[in-house]
Amino acid sequence: MSLLIVYLVLMIIGDFVAYLNVEIERTFPSASCRHFSRCNFLFLWVAWIIAVRITEPKKSCGGIGLSRDFASKALVRSEGSGDATNLMRMLAVRARGGRG
Repeated sequence: MSLLIVYLVLMIIGDFVAYLNVEIERTFPSASCRHFSRCNFLFLWVAWIIAVRITEPKKSCGGIGLSRDFASKALVRSEGSGDATNLMRMLAVRARGGRG
């Protein structure tokens, strides 16, 4: 849903920029339609690319919502102690919503 909202906001901004077409229409009436069509399709494409990048979900690790940064820190801590069960405990606590 947020992707659609961001896309619509960007398209509204693009429409305001396309309003510059009025000045081109007054100066060169024959070039107005081509310019508007090209700008409109360009704004459609650029707004979609930007909206997808803005709303791109953060990368997670392990399917339980752990960030890669947290998982790598947990792995380093567990390797330092030489105990793989420490890593599993930290991940289980984090998955339940506690602090690791």
